[in-house]
Amino acid sequence: IVFGSGYVTIPQMARAGILLNVVGAVVITLCVYYLGPWLLDMDLSAAPAWSLAR
Repeated sequence: IVFGSGYVTIPQMARAGILLNVVGAVVITLCVYYLGPWLLDMDLSAAPAWSLAR
C-alpha cells in the first residue's frame, strides 16, 4: 500500500527495514542478556550441568 502510493521508494523501504532489523537484534540481545537471568533464574557466569564432563 505504501509503495503503491508513490511517496516511498523501494530503496527507502529497504533502508528502514535494515535499520529496524539491526535495532531489533540489539534490543532482543540486551533483553535476553539482562532480563533472561532474572526471569528464568539463570546463572550466565557458570556452565550448565549437562555440559560438564562426567
